[in-house]
Amino acid sequence: MKYPVAVFDYGIGGIGLVTLIKERYPNLPLLYFSDSGEIPYGKLTRSVLKARVDKVINFLQDEGSHHMVVACHSASSVVISNERVTGIRELTLNSVKKYNLNSLGIIGGGRTIRAGFYRKNLSDEGMRISQRIAQEFSIRIERGEIDSPELEEVARRILTPIKSVDGLLLACTHYPAIIEVIRGVMKKGCLIIDPIETVFDSIGLMLEQTQSIGKDRFLTSGDPELMKVAACNAFDFEIKESLRVDL
Repeated sequence: MKYPVAVFDYGIGGIGLVTLIKERYPNLPLLYFSDSGEIPYGKLTRSVLKARVDKVINFLQDEGSHHMVVACHSASSVVISNERVTGIRELTLNSVKKYNLNSLGIIGGGRTIRAGFYRKNLSDEGMRISQRIAQEFSIRIERGEIDSPELEEVARRILTPIKSVDGLLLACTHYPAIIEVIRGVMKKGCLIIDPIETVFDSIGLMLEQTQSIGKDRFLTSGDPELMKVAACNAFDFEIKESLRVDL
């Protein structure tokens, strides 16, 4: 089976991109891989992370994927985008630069925030940057939790120190699943920036030119049933079959 595009994330965050693709191209066969059975990427050294990401990309290519989208900010930190691979870091910057913001909050996983890639590049654009590690959001979303008093309390703890910014960058693909919880803490009128539409636009021409029709495949190195539940709860996306692979 040949797949015009494969989407790869540590967990189910990349399902947000899959949803956009399937809305526009419902018959296009996609390959999705969740690496949730691996040690969290934020805990890996750069060299180990790069080796793991390269291994996944090679696996997806061997499975018939023409183009791979690395829909994970940590994984994208060790990826160079080319004609076969799209990382999301530069696209994320583009999603922010089109707005005229004086102040910007950035939330992401520990590795993403500590690396300071977005902070440095957007500070150079003249924005005042505030950052917060929001790792607990993705942990809860991975287990299917998107609306609970406990999650709202976590959101207040993480976001209150930066609630007055003009815009908030969601630097993790999981976070759009709880955008209403996030919006409930931020000041009224704060622009919530989800880069995934910019990522979708970047591969739009390639998808437009694709004539393939076929069946999607969803693979994970973790728990297939938990993946199905989390994708449904977080993105209202039904995965009919998910298979575990040892990689």
